Amino acid sequence: GVFMQKQRGSKAIFTDDVAVETITEQFKQTTNKTDYCNFITSLISPDDPSSLTSGVFKYARALAKQDLHMHALKILSSPDIDKELQISVVSMLKKFCVNDEICKLVGLNSGVEIVKSILENNLENVDIVLACVGFVRQLANSDDLKSKIAKAGLIIIIQKLILCDNVKILENCCAILSALMLRNPEMGLSLFSDGFGEIFANLLTSYGDDANVMRQVCQAVRNMVVRNDDLK
Repeated sequence: GVFMQKQRGSKAIFTDDVAVETITEQFKQTTNKTDYCNFITSLISPDDPSSLTSGVFKYARALAKQDLHMHALKILSSPDIDKELQISVVSMLKKFCVNDEICKLVGLNSGVEIVKSILENNLENVDIVLACVGFVRQLANSDDLKSKIAKAGLIIIIQKLILCDNVKILENCCAILSALMLRNPEMGLSLFSDGFGEIFANLLTSYGDDANVMRQVCQAVRNMVVRNDDLK
């Protein structure tokens, strides 16, 4: 994993189907799953984060065909999982969800319910919360998962988290809400009724010097009102 991070182009040695199948099988069998998660995360992370069409997306798609996500979700469902492994698996799944198809594969196979349970039980653990809200942010980009995320009760958890003072958590929470309201005016009305209009206004006042938080808050407000004239 460290080698791939430092040597651009080194991922090419894992291109064939046999290598991808071997990676998946080793992930299932290895006892050192934390390090293996970090290796897979490096494999499916773009060498150039600014590239929107990174070639490494093909690795995520190939691993999805081998049902890597199903084994990852099984690990997360274990009652005996330690916190470090929990963070590594969730972070890997965040990188794994590179497109709508994979988001649906993960989200519709209990991914939404599992991450909600992890958040509920670890609201005081900043590292786990950050990993989880980053993962949910990816899932929320899929139109097919928006209602599922809301019905699972994740919005109630986000409403608690958005009152914290960790700007990275705030940024991700606002991005999740923004994504949920995109092309979804009913969600905008629902969130406004739940008090998020006032929450966004308070965030604009309190975090005016943080560009990342401001960007996501403004985008969330835009998506809330763009197709709801009464809210404007």
